[in-house]
Amino acid sequence: MKKKIILDTDIGSDIDDAITLTYLLCHPDCELLGVTTMTGEVVKRAMVADSIIKHFGRDIPVYPGVSNPILGPQRQPNCRQAEMLERWPHAKEYRPNYAIEFIREMVEKYPGEVTLLTVGPATNAGLLLATYPHVAEGLREVVQMMGYFTNNLGTGITSEWNCLCDPVAAAIVYQAKLRRHLSIGLDVTMKTVLPEDVVNRRFTVPALRPVYEYSIPWFKFKVRQGMIFHDPLAAACIFDDKFCTYKRGTVSVDLISNDAEFARTNFVEKVDGAHEIAIAVNADRYFEHFFAIVDAGM
Repeated sequence: MKKKIILDTDIGSDIDDAITLTYLLCHPDCELLGVTTMTGEVVKRAMVADSIIKHFGRDIPVYPGVSNPILGPQRQPNCRQAEMLERWPHAKEYRPNYAIEFIREMVEKYPGEVTLLTVGPATNAGLLLATYPHVAEGLREVVQMMGYFTNNLGTGITSEWNCLCDPVAAAIVYQAKLRRHLSIGLDVTMKTVLPEDVVNRRFTVPALRPVYEYSIPWFKFKVRQGMIFHDPLAAACIFDDKFCTYKRGTVSVDLISNDAEFARTNFVEKVDGAHEIAIAVNADRYFEHFFAIVDAGM
């Protein structure tokens, strides 16, 4: 049976969101119910998502969600990849502020079947669960690319970008009584790096053509070379739990500490904890899987 998935994304900033959407559109076991967007220039982000969907000849709804965090500054106001939109057909009009209602409707229509894959700030998800608490029980699972749970990067990082962009929303999601809550954190996703020369060689297949073009402004912005597959790894873990190893425990979000610790995701290992986190990844196995899916995707 195909997995029913809603992708909640800040597509248009880092390129990995577009890769994630492409992967889901290619995956034979994915029934993509819809895409919701959040953070700055939310309609432009919807346009980017819709252009990729149209490249596949698919009819999948896209709904702009909430533009600003529940509390705190807007840390990513612009959709940089929108400068490439003129190259790809896309819808111009969208039903405003409907993302949260759409997710609720899908969960009520398919109780216990819907996976909410959220790969950006948790604004839509947090407001959804705060407004409609019953949705927590109706979801099959929430899978997030969020958090930083170990110190295995050795960089002094304490908070992860998606959480930092809306820590209050993240805290709401982590406090919700979900059936299953899986987090793939920065400390793990940073191990999935594809060098730029490999990107140039492997992203020539038809399914990845829009992503490759949308990566042009992204590569201009990025200092480091290569793509890090933060969000696509989280998507892949929905279909195969062997790419990563996990621990179970509880996660909380620090909302009161000073700047160095603010928005930190704190994990306490506990056998019967409500949360699962990834602690390691087999990157070679993951990339083999990814390209097997997208190379055959169109």
